[in-house]
Amino acid sequence: MKTLLIERRARRVMALSGWGIAAVLLLGASTAVARGPRILVPQDVPNEVTALVESAWASYLDAFPAKHDCIGTVELVLVANVPAGEASYRYADHLVRIEIPTTPEDFPESLAHELGHHLDRACGAREEIGARLVVTQGLDRAASWDQGVLWHEIPAEHFAEAVVEVALGRRLMHADIVTLSELTLRLVSDWGNGKH
Repeated sequence: MKTLLIERRARRVMALSGWGIAAVLLLGASTAVARGPRILVPQDVPNEVTALVESAWASYLDAFPAKHDCIGTVELVLVANVPAGEASYRYADHLVRIEIPTTPEDFPESLAHELGHHLDRACGAREEIGARLVVTQGLDRAASWDQGVLWHEIPAEHFAEAVVEVALGRRLMHADIVTLSELTLRLVSDWGNGKH
């Protein structure tokens, strides 16, 4: 079983550089379902960062097996500065941006959080479990799913934080800002396992 997991990781994490990433993204959008979910990592990323990506990606996929068909291809970009935060996700490009330098402790959580936003948009979390998540989290039922004045009151951010905890089994970065109920964690986990 361990050999299979390593083999699966090797197929899921792909290292590319420069123009190759753009070409694969254009082609990858139409063939992602056939190949399964993939994350594209720039070739010049240090080995220790690649190891963090591989570990977080494997945990993410293991936590959401019923969503592999809709995850598709995600591109990771490491940048010197992310406007308005340490990480961001851009759905139109399936692009996760993480600010470097960061710490090895924060990196997997930042990645899993942004992958949570991808999971939401690519796999329809809002449509399928959004209303129930708002209730289990005690959020304003009239609130917009993905916009608001305060970050910690936005339902999509609560979903992304739940993805972090379900995928990694822990949450340190925002645990003091966003408290997740056991019902929310079960809802997101069940949804990711096709039990909703």
